[in-house]
Amino acid sequence: MDMQNVIVLGGSYAGARAAHLLGQGLGSRFRVIMIDRNSHANHLYVFPRFAVLPGHEHKAFVPYKRIFNPPSASSADLPPPPHVVLHAKLIGFSQHDVTIDRTFPELGFHSPVIPFRYAVYALGNRLPAPIDLWSPEESAIAAQREVGKAEDADVTVEPAQNEYGGTKQEAMVWLKRCQDRIRAADSILCIGGGALGIQFATDIKSLYPEKQITLLHSRHRLLPRFEYDLHCEVLKTLEDLRIDLILGERLDLSSTLPEAAKFNESGQRVVRTEKGREVAANILLLCTGQIPNTDLLAEMSPQSVDPKSKLAYVLPTMQLGIIPPAPDLDTSSTSVRDSSLPSELDLNQLRLQEKSPSNTLESEYTSEIPAQAIDEEGELEILPETPFPHIFAVGDCADAFGAIKAGHTAYWQAEVAARNIIRLARTEAESEDVFAPESGDANSEASQEPKEPESLELESYTPGLPAIKVSLGIGRTAAYQFNGMVGRKDTPESDDLDAPLVWSFFGMQDVKPEEMYD
Repeated sequence: MDMQNVIVLGGSYAGARAAHLLGQGLGSRFRVIMIDRNSHANHLYVFPRFAVLPGHEHKAFVPYKRIFNPPSASSADLPPPPHVVLHAKLIGFSQHDVTIDRTFPELGFHSPVIPFRYAVYALGNRLPAPIDLWSPEESAIAAQREVGKAEDADVTVEPAQNEYGGTKQEAMVWLKRCQDRIRAADSILCIGGGALGIQFATDIKSLYPEKQITLLHSRHRLLPRFEYDLHCEVLKTLEDLRIDLILGERLDLSSTLPEAAKFNESGQRVVRTEKGREVAANILLLCTGQIPNTDLLAEMSPQSVDPKSKLAYVLPTMQLGIIPPAPDLDTSSTSVRDSSLPSELDLNQLRLQEKSPSNTLESEYTSEIPAQAIDEEGELEILPETPFPHIFAVGDCADAFGAIKAGHTAYWQAEVAARNIIRLARTEAESEDVFAPESGDANSEASQEPKEPESLELESYTPGLPAIKVSLGIGRTAAYQFNGMVGRKDTPESDDLDAPLVWSFFGMQDVKPEEMYD
């Protein structure tokens, strides 16, 4: 039988983990193909630090070359696996194939259309402007309106590149350009009180204490998905650093448009909140506005993507599903599942842990009977049928039952999806073997009567407790929340936020510092 393809779309924390597990767990009948528009894995959590602090840009971009075959003594003499990583953009997605923007004849891909037997959709979100390397805008820090006198500063600001190709060298230049612009500005407005806005504000102020830094947040509480004590920890740091904080006021985005540009006597850009407050700064860092990358999923199956939240509807197995009819209730929520999700307080009381899936889904892969799942009380519940049992969606693009959008939650969702694909593939192979006559017994009565494959148990994903670590300035300790507990680290964070440790996650163990420029 010809080798079948298993496609993984996206090579970040979810996609890379899924690809690695699939490469390890699928047999010789399958080839795993991971497709990403970036040549290297982007370690997003260090982007705000490296956009401010020079000298570490190269550590944020990890080669994909060891995703499938990390070095080890036992594998030194083994042939390389058939799995591949393709540096390409996804331009089409259907139930049974993907279309990319180029071919790879040297790898046997003579057509941009690649068929698949199983797929993992892990394309995440479109990132907020200050860390969106792919933004089509010409500004080095996309969507930021810089009006300071950079030409008079002791800094060289390279002209922006209109075309970005996703290579490591291009990305490093992008971050260096951000450093130059931030260094040249006298005042900066960070918009958004999530982790990104907090990290930008505290990093800039700790490196450049003379700059005027303002943090604007639409709510009265920072990091609202987490415990109030974490808000208090961050608040104390902002006060220590003398960062101006404006809570409970939302930026009027119309005041950021070019046609609405307003400047004060110092040449600073002036924007306003919806309450009418005016704030002036040389640079605006818009640290909000993540949008799930689900356009191609929505084109394939509009009934699988919420039109408001843009999140993909998934079953507990992380298989793509069809959104059930909305109940006759208040529809003001942004997600079809918001009405059934527990509140933040309830989430903190859950006993379920992501790493230990406690539920199973029982179904026959080729069966049309409704799927069944075991709930917390051990009772069976009927799950919706899906026309896409071979397509999985994980990470920030998935409506994953209230899970926070973070690398570690994407990681566990990818593990569930990968293990379920391996189970499906093995069951499919066993089913074909069962239906084939046994050698030497082709005429026996038993061989003429096919056996039904045993029912298949698939894992269900359940979100764990909200967890986060937030860096609070260069040379300072980070705040964290884990298992409902809030605290501060005992020692200050390293300048590079221990970025080299993440390289091993992508298979790059024991890499020397000088090798991290590859």
